[in-house]
Amino acid sequence: EIFEFAKFLKIDNEIIKKAPSADLWENQSDEKDLGYSYKNLDKILSEIYDKKANFKDLKAEFGGEITEFVTKKIKTNSFKLKNPPIAKVRNNHFKD
Repeated sequence: EIFEFAKFLKIDNEIIKKAPSADLWENQSDEKDLGYSYKNLDKILSEIYDKKANFKDLKAEFGGEITEFVTKKIKTNSFKLKNPPIAKVRNNHFKD
């Protein structure tokens, strides 16, 4: 979807086609580091979040290795979806 939006915004095609990378070293590629293409990862995530597909169906459609990779990442990073606890601070020390 982001690529379609980039085309709509008339972003230069060279930028759109550039391989995603953190650019920490020469010729680094996010997809090489992950071992999977964003296209395939996006398909699986779409099935999980948009269509509510179950693990068994995903495994049959995409294969066990990539499905386990994605579902494990979702579980191990789920804490990022929750706000951290915030301390309550009272201002009782500065009374008039």
